[in-house]
Amino acid sequence: MAARRAVKAAKGDVSDTADARSRVQNAKVALGERGAPWWEPVTDDGLVHRIEATLEALLFARGKVETIKPAEVARIVGSPNWRDVMPQVGKVIRRHRPLDRPET
Repeated sequence: MAARRAVKAAKGDVSDTADARSRVQNAKVALGERGAPWWEPVTDDGLVHRIEATLEALLFARGKVETIKPAEVARIVGSPNWRDVMPQVGKVIRRHRPLDRPET
């Protein structure tokens, strides 16, 4: 809902509106409201897309400083069988982790 409120608040600012709409899209994909229908078996590509959208939504909502546990992502995209998607969540997180590390 915060992302939807951000769309309303950003009216008139093209950049802020685009950012807010991107947040809404990520949240809806993460929850299974957009993309492949939730009642159909998920494909590997569809699962990766949902995991990435979930990560983006959580990172924005919490800030890039906080830690996101793989089980949190798995529970969102794979509930009630979230343990079945843990290996794929781990792969996606490992693939994206270097982008989130601060430079030393």
